[in-house]
Order: sequence, then structure tokens, then C-alpha cells
Amino acid sequence: MTRTPVAAAESPEEELDEFVEAPLFDLLKVPLIGRFLEWRHARTLLQVADQDGNGALDAGEYTRLAAVYGARADEAERAFGQLDQDSNGVLDTAELTLAISQFFTSRDPESRGNVAFGHL
Repeated sequence: MTRTPVAAAESPEEELDEFVEAPLFDLLKVPLIGRFLEWRHARTLLQVADQDGNGALDAGEYTRLAAVYGARADEAERAFGQLDQDSNGVLDTAELTLAISQFFTSRDPESRGNVAFGHL
């Protein structure tokens, strides 16, 4: 199987459009497969970043995780506030799964998940 090279994107919007057209992204569009992949990614992020082992990310843990993706501390703090939907001070698997889903699939500029991994 040969792959056709993808031309370099000229803008973040163009890069997102190219990602959306990628074959792997098609799997995210299949509801059951997409939700599983999003959930699995959320669980992996929790396992890596949950330093106190409580099964959720507090603001400090999330800020350190977001920094790996290039988010500044102020961006991470703002994102944490938006992603913590039940305002309990931690992000659980459900909140992270929703954030991942919205970050990669939502075209809504007001979607909470758009800030999950820093500014695009």
C-alpha cells in the first residue's frame, strides 16, 4: 500500500482540514469506534498525568499535561475551568473524553473542548 504525501499546510485551519480528511479521522466519525478511541486516549492521559493516583486530574496535573502539548500556564488554567463541567476541581475520564472529542471533531468555536490542548 502506498501513501500519497500530504502537502504542507499554510495555516492552522488548513492543517485541521487536512487532519479531518485523513483516513484515521474517518474512524472517529463512526460513533462507537470514535467514542472508544476518545475514551481510550482520555484513560491514557489520566494514567500518565495523574500523579496522586486518584483517577482524575487536578488543576496542577492538568497544567503540566497541557504544557506537553504546548499550552502556556494561563491557557491551561483557563481550559481547566472550562473543561471541569461539574466544578468539582478535577477532570475525570468523562470530562476528558468529551474534551478530546470536541477538540478533534467540533467545528463550533464555542465548544469547551477547543481549548483542551492549548490554542490552535
